[in-house]
Amino acid sequence: MSQYTNVLKRMADLFTEESIPAILKTKEQEKDLPMDLLSVLLDDYSEKGNEWLAEFCFLPLQNGAEETAYLSVAITITEELTPVESDMVAFFISRFNHYVPFGAFSVSEDGTTLAYKLCTPVFDRGNEDELFDSFNLVAGHALDFVDNFGSLLESIIDGDVTPEEALIGFFHG
Repeated sequence: MSQYTNVLKRMADLFTEESIPAILKTKEQEKDLPMDLLSVLLDDYSEKGNEWLAEFCFLPLQNGAEETAYLSVAITITEELTPVESDMVAFFISRFNHYVPFGAFSVSEDGTTLAYKLCTPVFDRGNEDELFDSFNLVAGHALDFVDNFGSLLESIIDGDVTPEEALIGFFHG
């Protein structure tokens, strides 16, 4: 097993210890996967009781930079946007993302899926514990960020607030 697989397994174990469902799929088990993938069901994050899906992996990028790995995080908030909801959310996130310090919310090309995505370089000096600590830090920040703002996006989708009201509330507290 590679150190990347080991780190993903350790993270899966951490989530499982906290009673958060996590599944690690490896490219050895699933031949159609280009990389190992950790999927985590987040059922306590949404204030509206929706389940979100977080996926984590190390991207197999080759850029010539030694001691660098690329950690990818994707957190799906919904895969059921209507065209009207998609337009409202897209309006909001097109302005909101300008102020996001890392990662971004996005709407899929077909307009049905709302997700948060982040890809960041992390040090890879061959030390699995250091790589695990970096992963834990990045994953924790991404989960906290989506925890803070995902429910606001759900409120826009549900019509509780307009995108304009959400922006005013964001900027003026």
